[in-house]
Amino acid sequence: MIEGLVAGVMGVAITLLLTIPANAIVEARFGVHDLVRLPAQYALMLIGISVLLTFLAGFIPPRRPRAAIPWRRSVASSRGFVRLATV
Repeated sequence: MIEGLVAGVMGVAITLLLTIPANAIVEARFGVHDLVRLPAQYALMLIGISVLLTFLAGFIPPRRPRAAIPWRRSVASSRGFVRLATV
């Protein structure tokens, strides 16, 4: 979750830094003032989405490493004891 928070804050910070030259270019070419902006509530929503996606990604196991691990399970034999078998 910390990674999502850091990534969200960095994304919002980079976006806010990029609005400065974007607004300057739009104002110089078209005369429109303050066209590009990021309201605070949307910035907080973006950070929240980043944290949520990072949290959910922690619950989804990766497929490739899971397939590479030799899982073992218990298999009952005909003699009444349990032996370990690789699948």
